[in-house]
Amino acid sequence: MNDGPKDIVGIQFALKASRQALLPKIRILQEENIVSVVDGFCQLTVYGRILVEKMVPLLDTFDSLGDIGSYDMAFIPPHLFK
Repeated sequence: MNDGPKDIVGIQFALKASRQALLPKIRILQEENIVSVVDGFCQLTVYGRILVEKMVPLLDTFDSLGDIGSYDMAFIPPHLFK
């Protein structure tokens, strides 16, 4: 994810998502200054790269714990799970 710009068609293919499903999510990421879109290519902003750098170890920890449904995750804001 943090390895340079990706074209929107490539992102659609990788996520197996329709353009109609993907574009609103990309707009939200743009509004939150997480990605920028130039000429059909999405790229993480500086803020986005910092966020990914911090989130990957957290997600890896959850993955190593197994089923996170059995842990109390109420302290994590719901929008971070989307």
